[in-house]
Amino acid sequence: MASLFDALGFKCEECGNDGDDETQGYKVVEQRHLCPTCARNLASAILADMSHAAIKWPCPQHESKEVELLCCKCKVAVCHTCALTTHHGHQMQDIEKFFAEKREIVKKDVEEISAKQNETQSFLDKIESCSREMDGHFIDIKEKVSVTFQTKSQDQKERNTVQVAKVNAEAEELIRQINEKRRMELAEINEQYDNEHETLVKDRDRVLAELKVIVDIVCRMTAEAKASAETTGEELESTAAVAKSIMVDCDGKTFHKKVAKYHEMGMDKLPCLDHDHLDKLSTVAKKIRFKRVDDEQKIGLLTGKNASFEMVKTVNISSDIQEPFLLGAIDEQTVVFRNGNGSALYSVNVKSGSMETLLTDKKTRGIWDLAVLPDKGFVYSDYNAGLLQFCDRDGNDERSLALPNDESRFAFLTVDRKGKLLAASHNSGEIHVSDPETGSHLRTINDIECKPMMGIGTLANGDIIIRSGNSDICRIFRATGEVKMKFPLADWSRRLNFHVGADDMIYVTYRTGLNQDYIGFVSLLSPNGDMRREKVIEFPTSYLYRYHPRCVVPVPGTVIILNGNALLVYKEIPGVYDLLS
Repeated sequence: MASLFDALGFKCEECGNDGDDETQGYKVVEQRHLCPTCARNLASAILADMSHAAIKWPCPQHESKEVELLCCKCKVAVCHTCALTTHHGHQMQDIEKFFAEKREIVKKDVEEISAKQNETQSFLDKIESCSREMDGHFIDIKEKVSVTFQTKSQDQKERNTVQVAKVNAEAEELIRQINEKRRMELAEINEQYDNEHETLVKDRDRVLAELKVIVDIVCRMTAEAKASAETTGEELESTAAVAKSIMVDCDGKTFHKKVAKYHEMGMDKLPCLDHDHLDKLSTVAKKIRFKRVDDEQKIGLLTGKNASFEMVKTVNISSDIQEPFLLGAIDEQTVVFRNGNGSALYSVNVKSGSMETLLTDKKTRGIWDLAVLPDKGFVYSDYNAGLLQFCDRDGNDERSLALPNDESRFAFLTVDRKGKLLAASHNSGEIHVSDPETGSHLRTINDIECKPMMGIGTLANGDIIIRSGNSDICRIFRATGEVKMKFPLADWSRRLNFHVGADDMIYVTYRTGLNQDYIGFVSLLSPNGDMRREKVIEFPTSYLYRYHPRCVVPVPGTVIILNGNALLVYKEIPGVYDLLS
């Protein structure tokens, strides 16, 4: 049985609406089905009429009786008979009291809805007012932006016009000055050329006139000699001798003087090529070849104002080689090094990373120091044999050389720019110069006031660079052994190493640090000992390495550093200042 509060679908009997959202209602007065809107309107009307009588419904089960109670359990209106029969034991509520409570609730809902409507209307009015204000504000901003844009645009156009006019005026003045300078220089060159040409013509005419006189004399004397020769053979021979002496005298003295005078007055004044400028261009072209984008590119890249070094490759050496010690470079790509005790010698190609064993099974200190013989091989000092051993590029022995007083054992080696082999002895403090081709000992430089340590190098002018003591690097004049200067490097490190490059720059490698934190550096000194570029290369190193980092410079612009069991390859990147200088 349908109750008063069942939510069933129906068609509103007041407005006829049968939509999905508006067809859920309940039974009201006189069993009419109403939608929620019509029900609210009817409720409002009922509340407005305070004298309205209570609404009565006939009982669905007993039509002769009216409902007076509400079954709270079944949610239906019943009469007293139903309450005592079918709804016996259920909780009942007086229907008039129920509707009075519901009427109060509906009244409060209507009041809240009315208040919300007023609040909503006030909010809409405020929104409308703000919208009108915003529209006016936007219009004002738009007008201001338009005026500002027009003003800025006009100012920008005027500034542009002024700047263009200024640039044009400066360009025209510069062009005028260039044209004026060009006209004056051309006039000066033409005048100089006319003067020199006039002098040259005069000298030519004078020399030709003198030459003609000489030729006439020779011809006359020759004719006379021939005439005399026709008489007798003796006279002919005498005349020929006289003619030859005259020719020699003319060619050797008079003619030579005339030609020399002509050359001094004419040829020396002719313009010649600016070879210095050409050399500078060649130097610049060589500088910017060091950093290559690929193997085929010849001209590289300039980055920044100052030159710098960039690490381009790391080549790891087998950990089986204990304490490797860098000795030199055979060519641009290949370096040689020995193990810590000097019993084996190795080569590494830094381009391919391949390593070869050149010498092995040597006794301890069998390889003390090494110098590369360009395009021939290398020579090393053998501590045990007390000899300088010469080898080809593959490490095959060719010959040996003994130095005076058995000084080959602790000899530090290098080859100067003329191909001579220099051996600096730590024990005696002497430098022996030998010819590697013949093996002959040429001379000894003694009394050099210090004892070489950890290397030797030479400059293009013949000066010798050695390290003396734990810190200083000395520069020694080759011919006399006089110590020309000492480079004050004591603040850098107790044990530093150096290499003299083909560009005569001195590359000093060292490390500094405290406890377990060490940093390696490479600084560049000029041939005169001036600091050119300090700490151009910086790399992490370790205090565990017995030997400090060492470097070689196979070609200017490439620095290869042995740091522990790794080769670090750095390439120089020239800067703008290199071109300016």
